[in-house]
Amino acid sequence: MAVSSERFEMFQDELDGFREQLEAALDSLAREATALSSLRKSLADPSSFPPQQQPQQRQQLLHEVERRSATAASIISRSRDDLDQVRKTLDEMEAEARQAPREYKGEMLSKVRRGRAEVSKLHSRLRKLAEEAEKKPSYADADLLGAAAPPEALTAEEAHRRQVRAGISTLERTSQSIARSTRVALESEAVGEEIVSDLSVQRETLERAQSRVHDTEQELGRSEAIMR
Repeated sequence: MAVSSERFEMFQDELDGFREQLEAALDSLAREATALSSLRKSLADPSSFPPQQQPQQRQQLLHEVERRSATAASIISRSRDDLDQVRKTLDEMEAEARQAPREYKGEMLSKVRRGRAEVSKLHSRLRKLAEEAEKKPSYADADLLGAAAPPEALTAEEAHRRQVRAGISTLERTSQSIARSTRVALESEAVGEEIVSDLSVQRETLERAQSRVHDTEQELGRSEAIMR
């Protein structure tokens, strides 16, 4: 049975797109989390390196951990933004469904409920994967991951790389904040335009009503004159 609202169908298509995007992102995050877990285990086990190659291989693994951690953090941030957008889309769908005729309302609200259930599962999966990917090393292993190394213990190249990564991370967070602020501003502007449009329509309605009242008063005056 077809739904009664084109806007509802548009929101449904948008929701399907976000869900597919989220599922793909979470699959990528799962791969990153698995790889990070394996890398951390290798770093925590010195016997996994031949003695003569330990410093070089350890350094390579450290760089790989940092690279994959940055990738995982980016996926997590984007996925959280997408989940927020999905929730807003579902709110819009529910608003449309509640205004639909009775014969369509039940089906439309059922789709909204299924959508919210799917979002809950995606959110749960994201939370678990994020915990795994963002897992901090224990105190005993912190130096293996470079977390406890003081700045003076770093080489100039390592210090420069750490500074660059920190700068990139800050820029990414700033860009995401600006994107969210821009989205809110655009939504507020759209609401404002809709309000102005509604007020304009109401003004025209009042002006037409006033004109009809004036015409009615004139007709009554002529009727009274004739009756006299």
